[in-house]
Amino acid sequence: MQMKNVKSVLDEDALRLQLTEVIAQVALCREKLYDLKPKNSDLKWFGKGRYQAQASVLYKSTQDVLNHASTMIGYFDGFEKRGAFQELVAKKYPIPDVKSALELHSFMDSVLAEAQSVFVSLLARDSLQLSPAGPSKPGPRRTMQVCSLHLESLEGNYLGMLIAITRGVLHKKALAVYQDRFKEP
Repeated sequence: MQMKNVKSVLDEDALRLQLTEVIAQVALCREKLYDLKPKNSDLKWFGKGRYQAQASVLYKSTQDVLNHASTMIGYFDGFEKRGAFQELVAKKYPIPDVKSALELHSFMDSVLAEAQSVFVSLLARDSLQLSPAGPSKPGPRRTMQVCSLHLESLEGNYLGMLIAITRGVLHKKALAVYQDRFKEP
């Protein structure tokens, strides 16, 4: 019995560390979004057909990060709270039609801020014990791993689109940030 409690504490510590890392990753992603916010003068033509597929992937990837946040709510507060959160965010952040890079940017930042606040509130809890009225698989640690991968992909796809649709200083800045992702630490 004692061994199980030690394992539980170690698992909770590992989860807190993962939450801290994902919170930092979201914050860094939002910081890059802020630094790379396009102005109309920076943009080439943002044709609906030309970038619609790329923008749709970005909208979906952004919502995937929010889905990870709702899954985490389910783990610790149960299915009912997870469902209520999902309904709230579905109304608050519906996937809009692709109209402009600025709308896409605003959508991404708002949704990432929402996910970040969920992760921060989970980290602030005294205990991270699973709710008996919630899911248990694949588990919070695996959910955080996949969330981290989604954030990494989202950032790369956004930078790729910015490189394609911007010009001048912002184009060079986006290209430099994109290339920095592949440098050895």
